[in-house]
Amino acid sequence: MPNPARDDEERGLALLSLDSGRFESLSGLSQLFILREILRTYEFDNDLEPDTAKVYEVFDLIVGTGSGGLAACLVGPLRMSVEEAIQAYLHIHELVFIPGDVNVTIEERTARLQNSLCRLIEKRLPPEAQLSRFSEFSKLVPRCMTTVKSQH
Repeated sequence: MPNPARDDEERGLALLSLDSGRFESLSGLSQLFILREILRTYEFDNDLEPDTAKVYEVFDLIVGTGSGGLAACLVGPLRMSVEEAIQAYLHIHELVFIPGDVNVTIEERTARLQNSLCRLIEKRLPPEAQLSRFSEFSKLVPRCMTTVKSQH
């Protein structure tokens, strides 16, 4: 889908930066809800059908740190809709922070997060796309893991 707002070169770059939040408290999830409203406004302003704008088509650069980095990966390289990203975020959260599992180590949580992301990539993309689209993504995973560690 062409981006009607991006046709005007004078507008500059459209950047999406998703900040870190405490992953265990789901605060990063609120950014996806806000992003959903931003896309709805974008669609309305550009006379687009509802739920047709894709985050990776609207923004030229999508970045994030911590839980915002997870959200950025979901709507950026994994090309999920915001609704899909919300569901994936919740699912990953459930796998990393199992209720009642208070004695789990940082290393175990890190491994859970990494495994969740790897399974999601494998599920979402065919093998040839995993290699091409995620050649740089593999460098991002350790940074995401470091952030999870620092929040505990």
